Amino acid sequence: MAIVRTGGGVTDIRGSIAGNTFSRGRSGLIARARTVPVNPRSSSQSKSRAKFASLNELWHSGLSTSQQTAWTTYANAVAAKNRLGESIHLTGQLHFVRSNQSRMTAGLPLITDGPTILALPEADPSIIITTSSSTQKVTITFDANLPWVSENNAGLIISQGIPQPRTRNYYTHPWHYAAIIPGSAGTPPTPPFEFTSHYVIGGCQRLWFSLSIIRADGRATNPFTVSCLSETEPVSCLANYPIASHPCNDKDVWTSYLTTRENDPTYHLCSEPKARSVKITMASPAGTEGWIDYLYSAPQNFLDPQGKAPFVLARFYIHPGSGDSAYTTISSMVLYFGNSAFTSHFRSEIAKTAYLRTGWNSVLYAPQSWTPTGTPLWSAIQKIRLRIITTAVNKTPSITLDEIRLVPRPRKPSLFFTMDDGNDDQLTVANYLSSKGLVGTFYVIPSTIGTANRLTLANLITMKGQGHLIANHSYAHWTWNEHTDAEMIADIEAAKTWLIANGFANGSRIWAMPGGPAYFPSNGKTLLIGTILDSIRLTSWMPDVINKGSMPYRPDFIATDYYDSVTNADISLTAALADNSRCTLLFHRSTGAGYTWPQLQTFIDRIATEKNAGNLLVRTPADVELLPI
Repeated sequence: MAIVRTGGGVTDIRGSIAGNTFSRGRSGLIARARTVPVNPRSSSQSKSRAKFASLNELWHSGLSTSQQTAWTTYANAVAAKNRLGESIHLTGQLHFVRSNQSRMTAGLPLITDGPTILALPEADPSIIITTSSSTQKVTITFDANLPWVSENNAGLIISQGIPQPRTRNYYTHPWHYAAIIPGSAGTPPTPPFEFTSHYVIGGCQRLWFSLSIIRADGRATNPFTVSCLSETEPVSCLANYPIASHPCNDKDVWTSYLTTRENDPTYHLCSEPKARSVKITMASPAGTEGWIDYLYSAPQNFLDPQGKAPFVLARFYIHPGSGDSAYTTISSMVLYFGNSAFTSHFRSEIAKTAYLRTGWNSVLYAPQSWTPTGTPLWSAIQKIRLRIITTAVNKTPSITLDEIRLVPRPRKPSLFFTMDDGNDDQLTVANYLSSKGLVGTFYVIPSTIGTANRLTLANLITMKGQGHLIANHSYAHWTWNEHTDAEMIADIEAAKTWLIANGFANGSRIWAMPGGPAYFPSNGKTLLIGTILDSIRLTSWMPDVINKGSMPYRPDFIATDYYDSVTNADISLTAALADNSRCTLLFHRSTGAGYTWPQLQTFIDRIATEKNAGNLLVRTPADVELLPI
């Protein structure tokens, strides 16, 4: 059944009517075809229905008129929320069933007399929940001074949702009863309370709980939800919580050292009322660098759940500035993880401002991007440092750090097999890949299709039919050092138009930059192409830069490990299999200066062997999940 809000026309609608289901997202009202899943008829579902039926029968045949009247009086006095967020009044019967169904599930005695206090119970906004993947335990702290704690036949009922990815910021259903913290007049419960998780707790998850306080007289709060991150993430969103009470660390152990430090409520992504970001500006007008440090009270284990070096995601805001504070005065940004004295640390530097831009940036650092100094250990990290270096003295740009967190590795290593320019012998490679059950990405130059020694349109249609991705290498292979911004954008758009018109729309926004990194635009030119592309492949390795969910939108960067070398490609694949990471390989022809076609065939055979053994994912950039988050 749908709920409709009317006004000068329909203003809101939730639920289903006929074959349509209505909801609301960030973009507004959403309508989709209604799907009716197969009824699972599970044991818990059957039990819930049996309780519902028995309570309705009890209302009609077991309650006196005065008892029903008392529940109706209570229902008229208290309000509930519908799916539109509006206040509504349930019937007395629904309140009776609602309260007692929870009591039956939790093992509390039924309440037949209607409540005489005509108000909902006091909720508990102080509740904090933590979890442990090692013990599979859930720990909850609560306000021990609330009335339910010292009441018999009262309690805090806890239901648990299915574990979600850590980036999921909402959850609606299903819920499974997990535990009750029973009140007691004789020995009231004291926090913390611990119980075994109903679902398996893994690494880098967000866990959701629905809670309701139920009083001895039968009154129950409206259900409220609490979420937490699984404890295997030692670093989480800095903007979600005050640094001094960071949920993934010991309390009050973060210490910040910074010449210019300030709360920056203008620039944060998270919506919690206590959100904060930390802004870093040049430490001194006479210097050429500034930094901010975070210090743990004791070394922390940053190895991922597989015991390997982590992927690290840093999200930050680069302030536009002006004059000496303009963002163009940033020479590089450096991130460190090390010991407290910083005598040993891991270091990764983004030295090309072409890869950074004003506004939000999200940089994903792969394990191979770190350069060690001394003998650092990911299992013993105590200090994190974000540092900016400027182009000259007296420059004072600013960056607001919003998030540093660890990212789980992919479940399996993955490989992108790519080829550029559309040379005609690539059809041979495509056929061989297909015969082995593999897919490749072929970046083509539309202006050359059908010319001498190049693929034809018929070839591309055949390759697409084999499952390969036909992608964008620009229309005429123009480079930024030879053409204006407008010409470059027109060249990319012309290739997109040709690809779409000829049936290759899924590769039209997947672009490989002609000419390699030496021809990449500097100082924020990517602003010009960020809204017309989904993916940019480079020809040298760098930290992957992603802005999924950031503002404004910016494409993925895919970095090539090696190109036109079977020997180096084999090394890269070996490393990806060992590290559970991703490698991107680039070839231009079936034969090259350093390899023969039989050697490339042998290498493709190895890829197929690893894939068929379940050790490797072979993908294209059009796949939904390019990066391990």
